[in-house]
Amino acid sequence: MKILMIIATGAIITFPMDKSVEADCFEQGHSILQKISTYQGSGTNQGWYLKGKPIQVAGWYCKY
Repeated sequence: MKILMIIATGAIITFPMDKSVEADCFEQGHSILQKISTYQGSGTNQGWYLKGKPIQVAGWYCKY
């Protein structure tokens, strides 16, 4: 399984499966999301942003 992260710029980044995390698409994606980004709380800019960058992470998709 590969995890595809979708970045707000339109870029798609591929990550290999993390064997230390349960082999569930949601858990895999969420684990990677927490490693590469930080969550910004309430307000109009709420969401996950790449660490140190004003670029939002839009989501992920698992490719089996």
